[in-house]
Amino acid sequence: MNKERGIIIIKGVLLFIGLFFTSHFAMSQNHLEGEIRDSKTKDVLPFVHVIANDSGKGTATNIDGVFKLNSPEKIRFVQVSYVGYEKQVVPIKQGKSPVILLKKINFSLKAVNIYPGENPAHAIILKTYANSDKNNPKKSGSFEYDTYMKMRGIIDMDSVAKADTNDLG
Repeated sequence: MNKERGIIIIKGVLLFIGLFFTSHFAMSQNHLEGEIRDSKTKDVLPFVHVIANDSGKGTATNIDGVFKLNSPEKIRFVQVSYVGYEKQVVPIKQGKSPVILLKKINFSLKAVNIYPGENPAHAIILKTYANSDKNNPKKSGSFEYDTYMKMRGIIDMDSVAKADTNDLG
């Protein structure tokens, strides 16, 4: 009986270890952390789009130009894009945190013609003013409103214990 119990415990431990490592490797992700900077000024570039491989899934750099990317598959390259900069596909060497330098590009916009005319907002303002008597809550027989109040406070339990309750009346 004792021998059978020992075998069952050993089988249970081996099953647990097997399931733990299987789930660990099945759920493991490839992690990449890097930084993106301007190639000329070396300034960090915030909010740059970074996509892993061809997955279409990615992230954006934070305010310090740093990105953290997790992928269920090995990250072989990243696609990096930012407005006003050249789009790049950067190969990744495992175990290294890349510092990616983006080059500015020159581009021009087509001319935009703006003609004088009435501002569309003026029509809305005029209609609002024309109906102000009709929608005035002071001239209405009744009206209702919802209110919301929020209060925060801290109670010092030491001062509550020392308080003289006779002063309360």
